[in-house]
Amino acid sequence: MLEQEFKGKTAWQALDPAFLDRAPDGYGSALSFFSDAAFRFYLSAYMLADVDGKLDKHDPVFHLTHGLTDKGRGERVNPRRYGERTWFDEQGHKFAVFEREQAHAIVSYLELKRETDEFQRDEIDQAIANYWSERAEASAG
Repeated sequence: MLEQEFKGKTAWQALDPAFLDRAPDGYGSALSFFSDAAFRFYLSAYMLADVDGKLDKHDPVFHLTHGLTDKGRGERVNPRRYGERTWFDEQGHKFAVFEREQAHAIVSYLELKRETDEFQRDEIDQAIANYWSERAEASAG
Protein backbone atom coordinates (compact mmCIF):
# COMPACT_ATOMS: atom_id res chain seq x y z
CA MET A 1 0.00 0.00 0.00
CA LEU A 2 2.68 2.56 1.03
CA GLU A 3 4.97 1.63 -1.85
CA GLN A 4 2.13 1.94 -4.35
CA GLU A 5 1.11 5.39 -3.16
CA PHE A 6 4.65 6.74 -3.38
CA LYS A 7 5.61 4.90 -6.56
CA GLY A 8 6.91 7.38 -9.13
CA LYS A 9 6.94 10.25 -6.65
CA THR A 10 10.55 11.22 -7.26
CA ALA A 11 10.26 14.96 -6.61
CA TRP A 12 9.50 15.43 -2.92
CA GLN A 13 9.24 19.20 -3.52
CA ALA A 14 6.15 18.65 -5.70
CA LEU A 15 4.19 16.56 -3.20
CA ASP A 16 0.89 18.00 -2.02
CA PRO A 17 0.77 18.34 1.78
CA ALA A 18 -2.72 16.81 1.80
CA PHE A 19 -1.32 13.71 0.09
CA LEU A 20 1.53 13.53 2.60
CA ASP A 21 -0.80 13.88 5.56
CA ARG A 22 -3.11 11.05 4.55
CA ALA A 23 -0.66 8.56 2.99
CA PRO A 24 -0.95 5.66 2.99
CA ASP A 25 -4.59 5.00 2.24
CA GLY A 26 -5.88 7.71 4.56
CA TYR A 27 -4.02 6.43 7.62
CA GLY A 28 -1.37 9.15 7.73
CA SER A 29 1.32 6.77 8.94
CA ALA A 30 3.93 6.81 6.17
CA LEU A 31 6.72 8.21 8.35
CA SER A 32 6.38 5.16 10.60
CA PHE A 33 6.79 2.66 7.77
CA PHE A 34 9.25 4.20 5.31
CA SER A 35 12.57 2.49 4.77
CA ASP A 36 15.50 4.52 6.09
CA ALA A 37 16.24 5.74 2.56
CA ALA A 38 12.63 6.76 1.88
CA PHE A 39 12.41 8.48 5.27
CA ARG A 40 15.49 10.50 4.43
CA PHE A 41 14.20 11.35 0.94
CA TYR A 42 10.69 12.46 1.93
CA LEU A 43 11.39 14.00 5.34
CA SER A 44 11.98 17.50 3.96
CA ALA A 45 8.52 17.51 2.40
CA TYR A 46 6.97 16.57 5.74
CA MET A 47 8.96 19.17 7.68
CA LEU A 48 7.99 21.94 5.24
CA ALA A 49 4.33 20.92 5.29
CA ASP A 50 4.45 20.91 9.10
CA VAL A 51 6.06 24.35 9.29
CA ASP A 52 3.30 25.59 6.97
CA GLY A 53 0.69 24.10 9.34
CA LYS A 54 -0.61 21.65 6.75
CA LEU A 55 -0.25 18.38 8.66
CA ASP A 56 -2.94 17.04 10.95
CA LYS A 57 -2.13 13.32 11.12
CA HIS A 58 1.65 13.24 10.78
CA ASP A 59 4.03 14.45 13.46
CA PRO A 60 7.60 14.73 12.12
CA VAL A 61 8.78 15.94 15.54
CA PHE A 62 7.91 12.60 17.12
CA HIS A 63 9.82 10.72 14.43
CA LEU A 64 12.89 12.92 14.94
CA THR A 65 12.91 12.75 18.73
CA HIS A 66 11.62 9.29 19.65
CA GLY A 67 14.41 7.21 21.12
CA LEU A 68 16.82 10.14 21.31
CA THR A 69 15.66 11.29 24.74
CA ASP A 70 17.36 10.44 28.00
CA LYS A 71 14.82 7.63 28.47
CA GLY A 72 15.58 6.25 24.99
CA ARG A 73 19.26 5.84 25.82
CA GLY A 74 18.47 3.00 28.21
CA GLU A 75 15.16 1.68 26.92
CA ARG A 76 15.64 -1.55 25.02
CA VAL A 77 13.72 -2.03 21.77
CA ASN A 78 12.76 -5.67 22.17
CA PRO A 79 15.13 -7.57 24.46
CA ARG A 80 13.97 -11.03 23.39
CA ARG A 81 14.70 -10.27 19.75
CA TYR A 82 17.41 -7.58 19.78
CA GLY A 83 19.17 -8.12 23.09
CA GLU A 84 20.69 -4.93 24.45
CA ARG A 85 19.78 -2.69 21.48
CA THR A 86 18.21 0.51 22.76
CA TRP A 87 15.91 2.95 21.01
CA PHE A 88 18.84 5.35 20.94
CA ASP A 89 20.91 2.74 19.08
CA GLU A 90 18.02 2.07 16.70
CA GLN A 91 17.43 5.71 15.88
CA GLY A 92 21.16 6.43 15.59
CA HIS A 93 21.37 3.70 12.97
CA LYS A 94 18.32 5.03 11.12
CA PHE A 95 19.61 8.60 11.09
CA ALA A 96 23.20 7.72 10.19
CA VAL A 97 22.31 8.20 6.50
CA PHE A 98 21.72 11.93 7.00
CA GLU A 99 24.52 14.22 5.89
CA ARG A 100 25.72 17.07 8.09
CA GLU A 101 23.71 19.66 6.16
CA GLN A 102 20.54 17.60 6.50
CA ALA A 103 21.13 17.17 10.23
CA HIS A 104 21.62 20.94 10.50
CA ALA A 105 18.24 21.49 8.78
CA ILE A 106 16.64 19.04 11.21
CA VAL A 107 18.10 20.96 14.16
CA SER A 108 16.72 24.21 12.73
CA TYR A 109 13.31 22.60 12.26
CA LEU A 110 13.29 21.19 15.79
CA GLU A 111 14.38 24.53 17.26
CA LEU A 112 11.50 26.22 15.44
CA LYS A 113 9.03 23.58 16.63
CA ARG A 114 10.20 23.81 20.24
CA GLU A 115 8.99 27.41 20.29
CA THR A 116 5.43 26.45 19.31
CA ASP A 117 5.08 22.89 20.64
CA GLU A 118 5.05 23.11 24.40
CA PHE A 119 3.89 19.50 24.72
CA GLN A 120 7.03 18.08 23.02
CA ARG A 121 9.51 20.74 24.16
CA ASP A 122 11.38 18.46 26.59
CA GLU A 123 11.73 15.69 24.00
CA ILE A 124 12.93 18.19 21.41
CA ASP A 125 15.53 19.65 23.79
CA GLN A 126 16.79 16.19 24.75
CA ALA A 127 16.96 14.93 21.16
CA ILE A 128 18.92 18.00 20.08
CA ALA A 129 21.29 17.72 23.03
CA ASN A 130 21.68 13.93 22.90
CA TYR A 131 21.99 13.46 19.15
CA TRP A 132 21.09 16.07 16.55
CA SER A 133 23.42 18.87 17.65
CA GLU A 134 26.49 16.64 17.48
CA ARG A 135 25.26 15.06 14.23
CA ALA A 136 24.83 18.52 12.67
CA GLU A 137 28.39 19.44 13.62
CA ALA A 138 29.96 16.14 12.52
CA SER A 139 32.01 16.16 9.37
CA ALA A 140 30.18 15.00 6.27
CA GLY A 141 30.84 11.43 5.54
